[in-house]
Amino acid sequence: MDNRQKKRDMILDSALKNISKHGIRKITLDDISKDIGMKSTALYHYFKSKDEMLLALIDRTLNEMSEGEKKIFQQEKPIHLRFLEIIDYHEQVRDNIGILYTNFLDDLLSTAPLFRERITKFVHSSIQMYSEAFSEAFKDQPKMVLNPAAFSTIFVFGQFLPHMNFFLNLNTPQIICSQEALIAEFRNLIIRSFAE
Repeated sequence: MDNRQKKRDMILDSALKNISKHGIRKITLDDISKDIGMKSTALYHYFKSKDEMLLALIDRTLNEMSEGEKKIFQQEKPIHLRFLEIIDYHEQVRDNIGILYTNFLDDLLSTAPLFRERITKFVHSSIQMYSEAFSEAFKDQPKMVLNPAAFSTIFVFGQFLPHMNFFLNLNTPQIICSQEALIAEFRNLIIRSFAE
């Protein structure tokens, strides 16, 4: 990795840290430059604007997530175990960069169409990968219990559901269960679906 890329990564790491503290709308390039000990004008050698920096952060994060998912699906193990491992993987990602699953995603989706386009492309790619893996795993089954595309869509959105602010704000006993209970039941659904 060259020096320029190292500096870009350092800036993006600081951006993520500052977003988690202040939110996407309040973060400034000055916050980031102070954090890494660089003049704010020097940041413009790496990113032309705050939006360009945020796009780079989104791209880096989504690429890392996509690569992690691909590695899991390339493993030689039963399909339901790969789906369960994907859930574990996303829980680990949430623990490491949880801000992307809460305020950051909500802010991004509401502020700029370009951010929405990037996230939509990632979600579509994940759904397609899951659907293909599911279809391949059951190609010799005379009777398929689940619709691969529908199951894959539910799987992807099911992972994001407990982490979106809208649903977190509705988190009352009458409306939605705890995040832990939701994820546990999601895992149970996968196990039961593949057991039939």
